[in-house]
Amino acid sequence: MATTPQAPTLAGAVATLKPPVITVTTELIQKYLDENQNLITAILESQNVGKLQDCMQYQAKLQHNLMYLAAIADATPVQAPPPAAPPQLQGTLG
Repeated sequence: MATTPQAPTLAGAVATLKPPVITVTTELIQKYLDENQNLITAILESQNVGKLQDCMQYQAKLQHNLMYLAAIADATPVQAPPPAAPPQLQGTLG
């Protein structure tokens, strides 16, 4: 009895997908910070004029950006600060 090949499942296809590699630069992070500042301003303006639907859309985009920046921060190794110079003794003991 011949068996028919089965189509790959969606779960199997998703498991093999790899996210695109994005180089995180200070310029990219600054772009997100600038966009977040604009979104906060837009949220405040929308609230002031009663455009709650617009406000919700801006808040959702802001939340997405903040989660992205948090993921970058979590994935970035913490750099130890340079060791402090030992204090210099002034004068002589005696």
